[in-house]
Amino acid sequence: KEEVSDNTYRVEKGFWNDILPKLGKYELHELGPNNWESFLKYLKSKNCSPRTMALYQSTYQQSLKYALYRDYLKSIHHFRKIKKSTIPRRKITPLSPKEIELLLKNSSDMHRAIFALSIGIGLRPSEVLRILWEDINFEKKEIFIKGQKTKYKTFKTALKGAARRAGLEISEDGKKRRIFPYLLRHSFATIAATSNPPVPLPVAQAIMRHSSSKMLLDTYTKAGNNIIRDGLDNFKI
Repeated sequence: KEEVSDNTYRVEKGFWNDILPKLGKYELHELGPNNWESFLKYLKSKNCSPRTMALYQSTYQQSLKYALYRDYLKSIHHFRKIKKSTIPRRKITPLSPKEIELLLKNSSDMHRAIFALSIGIGLRPSEVLRILWEDINFEKKEIFIKGQKTKYKTFKTALKGAARRAGLEISEDGKKRRIFPYLLRHSFATIAATSNPPVPLPVAQAIMRHSSSKMLLDTYTKAGNNIIRDGLDNFKI
């Protein structure tokens, strides 16, 4: 429980409340693919979606892997991929500097400060919401970042509202944009990577607190054609 968020704990507890009555009577070494297939049929009878069934399977599979790690099991059985369980996500279209300016203009004073800080140094939503005045050293221009989990439902609601008022729900290429809290972090990384000259990758990695440059490069620097086409001045907001 200490290693996951309250919501993750609640969801997985619900999964086990369904799994244990059906499979809890078996010893670990007795569990095989037929047992799990029987449980999947039970879920299907409850009209569970393929996505939900895949989440049940992932939770169950991870528990068996942990049992294997602790030497409670010598091996675990194979799992088939559940059809139609993958939901394709819309492409992430980062905000351009002009769009960032519009977003901030259409935000309240409090949310303007939060969004600007998120974009300015690529903070995660949970990180920016935990910052206190005493965490900021104005003389050294440093901020102490806390890494613990924090709920940010109000952050998401405020961001969507500001984006709607700024007309940013449709991107510059005319497509519907996915508005979500991590969009600001994506925008920081993309602008940093496509600035002229770009922010050095090790610097961006240190600022965003990524464990590897590859993760940053693969995940956050897929710049949209609109940014590459026009080019950017040095990273400024």
